[in-house]
Amino acid sequence: MIPTSDQRFTFSLIVELKRCAMVRFGFRVPSLRKRISARTSLKRYVRNNLGLKAPRGWGWLTNPRKAAYNRFYNRTTRGCLVVLAIWGALVLAGVTLAAVLAR
Repeated sequence: MIPTSDQRFTFSLIVELKRCAMVRFGFRVPSLRKRISARTSLKRYVRNNLGLKAPRGWGWLTNPRKAAYNRFYNRTTRGCLVVLAIWGALVLAGVTLAAVLAR
């Protein structure tokens, strides 16, 4: 049976809703490969050299759906370096892990 256009639209809508619902919580896992590829992509090079970038904070204008996802993602996750920074501060202050866990 060949799906009708209404069935295809409904299916694509369900897939899109499931994809949007897959927002992470907790700590982000660092990836050196993704960090390097984001800085050295051809798309980034062209956009920066041609001046096609929107000002900071205008993501809601250029791509509102992506801006909403990123806003939620950045508020519900933390980078792994935050934990290391807190631990480093405790070490510098002379606080032991046992003392922190005992509180």
